[in-house]
Amino acid sequence: MKTRPYFLTYLSALIVGILLIIFTGRTDLFRWIVIAAGILIIIPSAAAVINGIIPARDSNGMKIPKPWYIVLMGVAGIICGVILICIPGFFAAYIVYTLGVILILCGLAQIVYMSVTGSIVGTNKGFYIMPWLTFIAGIVVIFIGPRGLENIISLLAGIFLTVYAINGFLQMGATRQRENHKIRIR
Repeated sequence: MKTRPYFLTYLSALIVGILLIIFTGRTDLFRWIVIAAGILIIIPSAAAVINGIIPARDSNGMKIPKPWYIVLMGVAGIICGVILICIPGFFAAYIVYTLGVILILCGLAQIVYMSVTGSIVGTNKGFYIMPWLTFIAGIVVIFIGPRGLENIISLLAGIFLTVYAINGFLQMGATRQRENHKIRIR
C-alpha cells in the first residue's frame, strides 16, 4: 500500500493543527484561514493546469493527449481560490462548520485506513481511539457552531488535527514495521 498520500495528509493536518493552536485568539483568525485555504487551493490547481497543458510523451517520443478536464478542473480550482482570497469575510462565517466536517472526514479516513491495513498486517486496537475522538470532535464542533466560540473551536480543531496527525504517523510506522517483519520472516 502506498503511504505517500497518507504521509502528506498527516503532515498537512499536523501543520494546520499546530497553526490553529498557535494563532488561537487572534482577531480575524478565520479570515486568515480562508485566505490560506485559497492559496492552498490555487497552488495545486495551477500545477494541474500546467500539467494538463504540457503534453505527455510515450516511450517513442510521440505526444499523448491528456484529458481536457484536467485543465478545466485546474482553472475551476484557481477561480475558487481567488474567490476565497478576495472575499474571505463571507466564507469565514462558515469556517467553523468546515473545520467540523474536516475533523469528521479525517477521523473516518483514518478509521478506514486502519481497517484496510489492519486486515493486512494486524492493527493495535488502541490506534482506533484517536480517530473516533477526532470524528466525535467534528460532530461537536458542528453542533456548537460559530457563535462566540471561535477560540474554543479553533483550539479544539488544532489539538485534534495535531493528535490525528501524530496518531497517523505512529500507525504508518507500526504498519511499516509489521510489513518489514513479515517480509523478513518469508
